[in-house]
Amino acid sequence: MICTVTFVRCWSSGRGRSRIASSRTAITSWARGDNVTKTGARYDNDYCLVFRLESGKIKEVREYCDSILTEQALGRFPEPRRRAAG
Repeated sequence: MICTVTFVRCWSSGRGRSRIASSRTAITSWARGDNVTKTGARYDNDYCLVFRLESGKIKEVREYCDSILTEQALGRFPEPRRRAAG
């Protein structure tokens, strides 16, 4: 499948730089955070968000980032819940 992607916008705000690209079925956003946690630690993660579109509406959102950096800045992720059999 060939997908045509249109570069929509590129802008810079503060230390971060973001980009957005779109097609008929998806919008992808790349961004860099410029954050400080409640404890004063820096948390400057890189993100990629993919919005999948269907009939002009957002059907699915996926966020990709450095999960190790997230845990270092914000603490360990909770253990996943295990589903009961059946």
